Amino acid sequence: MDSFHVAFAAEDTARLGRLISDDSSMVFYGTSASELQRGRAAFLAKHQAQDWAQLDSISFTAPADVNAQVSGDQALITYHTQLGFVAGGQAGSLPLRMTLSFHREGGTWRIRQGAAAEVGGD
Repeated sequence: MDSFHVAFAAEDTARLGRLISDDSSMVFYGTSASELQRGRAAFLAKHQAQDWAQLDSISFTAPADVNAQVSGDQALITYHTQLGFVAGGQAGSLPLRMTLSFHREGGTWRIRQGAAAEVGGD
């Protein structure tokens, strides 16, 4: 998950491409209903056209409240993080609960499914 954050914040499509599965079942749900990407190419295209094009910078806090489950060639990791960003010179942040499902493909762990949910205050 750290590699995912570093690559995403750096807008490193080559590294993200190696971290995300090219399996046809790959799906990523963003923080709104309109943010559904099916496939690695759709994930990269969405973030190139929207997030990275509109934001001056992106950062993540260290994952907290991490829960990891591993069984054979599958793993599920959930955690909290804070997405920091600068847009138009204005800083902002978004508290997120992330869920990443990994599958070992050819000996390498790759993200097969992901979901980001905005965490509201209690």
